[in-house]
Amino acid sequence: MMYRLLLADVVVSFYCDLDVDDQSILWLRMKRLADDPGQDPDFGSFDNEGRKIDGVIEGVYAIIYYVDHAAKEVKVIDIRFADL
Repeated sequence: MMYRLLLADVVVSFYCDLDVDDQSILWLRMKRLADDPGQDPDFGSFDNEGRKIDGVIEGVYAIIYYVDHAAKEVKVIDIRFADL
């Protein structure tokens, strides 16, 4: 089931500073998350509101997101360099 993909402003800022190749890789990965929001994350935790926050590693990047099943949205709240 395809969900809508939403990006936080900090994600857009980080993304826009990347080279085109990295942008393409990350965009495809984020679209896969929206296309299949039930896939297993690489890591996860809970935020202060008790919401499950998941993350996936794509190359040298970590994509941090949560799935809002009621709204059918995948909300990417951060992209950062993964700890190597």
